[in-house]
Amino acid sequence: MRVTKLMSDAAFLAFEDYHHDLCINTWHSKGGSPRPKGTTGLYHFAAVYRDFDDFQAACRRVLAAGIEIDDVVDHDVSLSVYLRDPDQNGIELYWDRPRSHWWSEGTIDMGYRRIPIGTLLDENDISSKRLPA
Repeated sequence: MRVTKLMSDAAFLAFEDYHHDLCINTWHSKGGSPRPKGTTGLYHFAAVYRDFDDFQAACRRVLAAGIEIDDVVDHDVSLSVYLRDPDQNGIELYWDRPRSHWWSEGTIDMGYRRIPIGTLLDENDISSKRLPA
């Protein structure tokens, strides 16, 4: 994913050569309050990366921009990084492991293990292995 246009109150993002697949903006929310915890609404928006190296690069850009990361999770089927946009909406950046890693004895082998961001960024082979509990 790449930024195709950046404005003071909006960012246009695209895959490949399209002008934008996603626009993140504060046009109607600037100065507004985030929704209170415990209320209904969007839990988070998830963006999947096809390539592990692109996922790692996006995580590095998030850190370099000084954006706070809420959580980093190994779900066995995927690796996820959770953060919030300026309006406090949840965002999940994630990468799916190959489908051959998803199944165990006929069921999806999906879990939830917190891992340090450094593990996700530093391990060359994390994309193909399961981390110890």
